[in-house]
Amino acid sequence: MNVTFKNKRLETAITDPKELVKTYGIQRAKKIKQRYQEMLASATLQDLGKIPATDLHQLTGDRTGQWAVKVTGNERLCFIITHDPVPSLPDNSVDRSQVTDVCIVFIGDYH
Repeated sequence: MNVTFKNKRLETAITDPKELVKTYGIQRAKKIKQRYQEMLASATLQDLGKIPATDLHQLTGDRTGQWAVKVTGNERLCFIITHDPVPSLPDNSVDRSQVTDVCIVFIGDYH
């Protein structure tokens, strides 16, 4: 997938190995790096969802419109779909097989 970032600070925190460890600590940094690499390696959102450890899910409430993958415990990597319009199925749900562009917006515990 094509992965972008909400802002330069978040991009640096994830893509720069030293900043990643400095910002999130060594254990969380390993998982964040793994999830980011899985996102890059996946052709579509559907492919990402086939990796059981990601626990890919659509969010609701204050985070409606966002999706998340598990990092550790309650911590999640959250992103939005950046297609305009978002690919959808006849029942108006997201067509995960057509989603190829996402933007990472948050990493943390929103619970």
